[in-house]
Amino acid sequence: MSASSAFRERPIRLAGSVLGAKRHICGFFRTPEEEYQLLLPFIKEGIERGEKAFHVVDPKLREDHLRRLESAGIDVAEAEKSGQFELCNWAQMYLRDGRFDQDRMLAMWRDVLVAAGRQSNTSELNLAAAGLTPGTRGLIKVDAQCRTEVPHIFAAGDVIGPPALATTGMEQARMAMCVACEVDYKDVVAPILPTGIYTIPEASMAGETEDSLAKKGVAYVVGRARYRDNPRGCILGDESGLLKLIFARDDMRLLGVHVVGEQATELVQIGLVAMMSGAGADLFNRICFNYPTLGDLYKHATYEAILKRDGRVVDPAEVPADILSQTV
Repeated sequence: MSASSAFRERPIRLAGSVLGAKRHICGFFRTPEEEYQLLLPFIKEGIERGEKAFHVVDPKLREDHLRRLESAGIDVAEAEKSGQFELCNWAQMYLRDGRFDQDRMLAMWRDVLVAAGRQSNTSELNLAAAGLTPGTRGLIKVDAQCRTEVPHIFAAGDVIGPPALATTGMEQARMAMCVACEVDYKDVVAPILPTGIYTIPEASMAGETEDSLAKKGVAYVVGRARYRDNPRGCILGDESGLLKLIFARDDMRLLGVHVVGEQATELVQIGLVAMMSGAGADLFNRICFNYPTLGDLYKHATYEAILKRDGRVVDPAEVPADILSQTV
């Protein structure tokens, strides 16, 4: 939710605590009942304050979610009519055309946040006294090392713009302080940054997408592994989770990893480490994961990619629909 200007200075209450006007909150709940018990008053107050609410839910739980909102006294129909409330299922948000595309997903979230009036919280910092002039939506302009137009002043995180994530903001700040204090631990931010969305199911990715590689003219091969075929995935009860790995066809280096499902933001980091070290299919072919774990999905996605590269498995996504329908 993003507070409208009329209510921006009013405190926000959640779970018995008072929050500032702008906060990023990540919550973990033991049961759906506990989740809604804590969140419904928060959502209702936000609607009453005139804020914008954008919810992404499992399509199977859509009706249950709407019923719970109505039971809390929220006029969902009126909120939707006024544009104050929008409900989207995770397939529409993350898996359009049957695949996960980070760039498209982030663009959708940016559209939602911008429509709600997202703005860097720099208005009370008196930047002019420091010789700084904020740009559009209060953003501070910096170079690759987070140095502002005033050489001895650095900025990091949401105030400098996208990706505006907690992980990237902390890493930018660490790097900026090393540069500012002339400590030679690091002078650049990692070239590959993970993206994680803590919805149900979680969605996370790092590296390239199929679209980005196609635009660059890079030949690639894709390997997929599904939670329903993994013992740990079955234990978790996740029947729709998916791990997708994108390898360079020539040397099978890992170029991108995409995950939708339980613990996606944890699972993606295995692929992130592999990409940062320049590793790929050979690593996952040789490594032995604990069993049963979701990490084992990397082996099976890699096996599929190797077989596709060698022409031993046909990727259904590469077969024309009319031909595929004749073989089903």
